[in-house]
Amino acid sequence: MVYITINKYSPKLIKKLDDSLKHKKTFVLFYMDGCGPCNAVRPEWNKIKNVLNSSFHHRKDVSIVDIDQNYTRHLKHMKNDLRGFPTMRFYENNQYENYEDSPILNKDRTIDSFVEWIKVKLNDKNAT
Repeated sequence: MVYITINKYSPKLIKKLDDSLKHKKTFVLFYMDGCGPCNAVRPEWNKIKNVLNSSFHHRKDVSIVDIDQNYTRHLKHMKNDLRGFPTMRFYENNQYENYEDSPILNKDRTIDSFVEWIKVKLNDKNAT
């Protein structure tokens, strides 16, 4: 699994995220610096890497990303249609699903709901 954080302009990280959006199953948190709801979600999102089990970390087909909305304009493989923040999306095969539209029942933006979303999208009940 790849973890990517983009909070300043970095062509290398932008390319890494572009490649991930094109070739991997990618979970992305788009946030806006200074946004209250974003500031509440980011610590929960950052817990993902500590909660998923060690065997899950070896998956090369999955990326977990958080990106400041200021840098989304540099992405080639993403339609920049973000309307609000925070926005969480799952990308696969040039398609995306918003977290809010996912089939999970509890969408309270906590680590538990994020992990449930990951499990559903990856069909992996043993992720934690």
